[in-house]
Amino acid sequence: MTVIQNIPNSLCKGLNTFSKNYLQNCKRCLTFFYELCGIICKKIEIMKGYERATKEEINDRLRIEENCHAQVERIIYIRHLCNLNLEEAADVTNLSISTLSRYENEVTKCSVQSLITIYYHYQKYLYEQHIPFDKNLFLIDMNSFHN
Repeated sequence: MTVIQNIPNSLCKGLNTFSKNYLQNCKRCLTFFYELCGIICKKIEIMKGYERATKEEINDRLRIEENCHAQVERIIYIRHLCNLNLEEAADVTNLSISTLSRYENEVTKCSVQSLITIYYHYQKYLYEQHIPFDKNLFLIDMNSFHN
């Protein structure tokens, strides 16, 4: 989560313009990007890969998507800020340890994957447009664009 909190404002501004024009088809990236910039997007992401899931699993996933992302990110931030372990954080939030742990894993995984996807598309766009950019901000091998 530290990586996400330390993104420079200038990069966010550039990504904002880019996302409006080039990430319209990637709802997951856009949803995360607006959360990243402090704008909470309330739309529920279309469920994919859950064809064989039980009703309980689907409802659990929707509950995470719809209600928990912003709340859990705040819980994670406060938990680390106050050096609380999972048990202490669960007591404070009235969530079970397993639920809080699952939410943390889900939010962190989604955030990191979305951030990497956004960075990839943004870097590829800059590269193809021959726009100079700080290569130190990105970890993706430029040669991979030609494959």
